[in-house]
Amino acid sequence: MVTRRGGWRGTLARALAATLGAYALVSAAVAAAALLPWAPADAILYPALLAIPAHVALAIGCFAAASPRRVWVAIAAGCLGALGLRWGLAA
Repeated sequence: MVTRRGGWRGTLARALAATLGAYALVSAAVAAAALLPWAPADAILYPALLAIPAHVALAIGCFAAASPRRVWVAIAAGCLGALGLRWGLAA
């Protein structure tokens, strides 16, 4: 039996998290990985290649989570962690 939880607002919040939130999280992770001590071409290529399946997994996870609030909290925590890693690597 399919139950209705959240209605269109929950679906909209999940869709925005799947597109904008996943893009922000993957961008922060790629920016942090670009500072790793690799050759310049590899430092951009490998994180960009890993960003594609990561974005797909995050988009699927947005609709599999229990609530949209949990999705946004996880995305915000991931972005803060990736940006903290970037600042730590830059120092």
